[in-house]
Amino acid sequence: RAMPFVEDMTPFFNTAELATTALIGGIAVPVIFDAPYAAPFGESLDTAEPTCLLPSNAVAVQRGDVVQIANINYRVERCEPDGTGATRLTLYPTA
Repeated sequence: RAMPFVEDMTPFFNTAELATTALIGGIAVPVIFDAPYAAPFGESLDTAEPTCLLPSNAVAVQRGDVVQIANINYRVERCEPDGTGATRLTLYPTA
């Protein structure tokens, strides 16, 4: 039985460099935040698809949880562990 590959992601989540701090369930977690352009509905709507990458072992998170980044609240739409020790969250801004 093969062992899962788990990388030490600590250098990537340094808030003095690439990462920022998010609040998830009241816990401060280093994340890499991105809001790339998205073109849903056949490019008839211009929008962004915010995501963040965080260490998988940082905090338990699931669909529907609230993540606060730069004083903006987002709801978790998708939670995708990548098998290497990082989890990508697809986010939706809340009102």
